[in-house]
Amino acid sequence: LLQTVGAYSDRLSAYFSATPAAELSKARHLFVGADTPAYQALSHHTPHFLQGILQKVFPITHPPVVSFAQASALLNRHLLACNTSHYNLTVYPKNLEIRFRDLAPTLDAPTHTPTPTYDQHFVCFADGLFWLGLSARRTVVPSPHIRTVPSGAYWKLNEVVERYLAAKGRSDLYRNREVALDVGASPGGWSYACAKDLQTQKVIAVDPAENMSDMLQ
Repeated sequence: LLQTVGAYSDRLSAYFSATPAAELSKARHLFVGADTPAYQALSHHTPHFLQGILQKVFPITHPPVVSFAQASALLNRHLLACNTSHYNLTVYPKNLEIRFRDLAPTLDAPTHTPTPTYDQHFVCFADGLFWLGLSARRTVVPSPHIRTVPSGAYWKLNEVVERYLAAKGRSDLYRNREVALDVGASPGGWSYACAKDLQTQKVIAVDPAENMSDMLQ
């Protein structure tokens, strides 16, 4: 289950061949089959441009359930079956985490020595359904670096290179050019990407607007 904001759901759906899990919340949740090539690639490496649009990844191992009681019962049964007192539980949204942790089993006096492992467990409540990923491998989503690039256009240019050109074996098509002229550049996302990622020797950013990012200096 992937989480993104509504404005980016179409782009994310196209990249992963995903289907919307729900259409009601401000954050969009998309279901992606684990056997798709894009998801398998995500499990090993997060494409650069996804850092700006992908918020969370919830590996789902059980069909969704509709009530807190059902979700907590599934979680309890699984944790008891794991025979361990050590586990990492992530709940989204966070205001539900205390409720789940209060109901989690306390294995202070097990009948045998618990296995000293730290399994990852996920519970995501999205639009009336509880999605559970129990003993699921965590997929790390890099920080979107909102304050380290001038604008979201920076990620769009990286998406052109990494999603389209790389697939055709042409990821170097726009790299190491002598000059790039960015007309209507404000606040400077494309210009910054040309200079920083595409190693353009000289970038000319032109715009009458006064809100050009200081990062372009």
